[in-house]
Amino acid sequence: MNNAEKVLLQSLKEKNKDAPLEGIRNSIGELRYFVGNPKFKAEVSLIVTTQFIHQVIAPPAINVILPGALPANLQTQLPFFIFGLTDFFGCFNKSINLFPVADWFYVWAGILDQWWFNLFTAANPVNLQIGDLVMIFEFNVNVPVTDVYLCFVSVHCNNVSYGTFLHSFASDIIVLNMLRYTVPAANVNQLINPLIFSYQTLFGKFKTDTVDPRTYITSATFQQQISDIPISLPIDKYLMLGSYLDIFCQRIDFILSVAKVQPLQLKPY
Repeated sequence: MNNAEKVLLQSLKEKNKDAPLEGIRNSIGELRYFVGNPKFKAEVSLIVTTQFIHQVIAPPAINVILPGALPANLQTQLPFFIFGLTDFFGCFNKSINLFPVADWFYVWAGILDQWWFNLFTAANPVNLQIGDLVMIFEFNVNVPVTDVYLCFVSVHCNNVSYGTFLHSFASDIIVLNMLRYTVPAANVNQLINPLIFSYQTLFGKFKTDTVDPRTYITSATFQQQISDIPISLPIDKYLMLGSYLDIFCQRIDFILSVAKVQPLQLKPY
């Protein structure tokens, strides 16, 4: 065996220090390899959508518009967040700092109850459902205001209301073994945006790492808009997942394969 072969053999034996999510693996899990679809006990389906509103003050008019009808400075990326129960109760303070936006102004985020549903749907021709997580961004044109542009970013769960799903992390840990990330065929550029996993403890210790969805799409993949990420990931109330939405991509889908659910139990001290 020559020197080059010895070096290669030694490198193969060494632990990979640059493994995906290595920086927060001890906190939230790791990526791994599997052949075919993994076994799972349940699936959770999440849908992230955007809707844009143009409101004219005088004469009064409110219309749903497409992203292409937005002013050029507003055709930028906007963030979305899933999981992160503790950060949700903190008004997404950490997530908003992690995903800054230009020109758009972050207004409000919360679970849509009957009161907010009546308010938003009465004032805007938007399609929302009670129990969804809704984030609102706004841009005012001129001072005094003549036009208002609004963006509603909503997260919907097909299994139960998203509010129920999110609150379950107060008492349970859900362990995933795959994350399927799907975008429309016309919006594959959305997959350029990395998924950012973050973990913030009760006392402020914070870790973050990224996964590029394109890593799990090859030239042999039939549907180039689907990324199957094999991830062994326990989700608790401290875990946050977010990314940016391309302004022209108005819907993305996540299917979470749940390997097991672990109830949290108080331990005596």
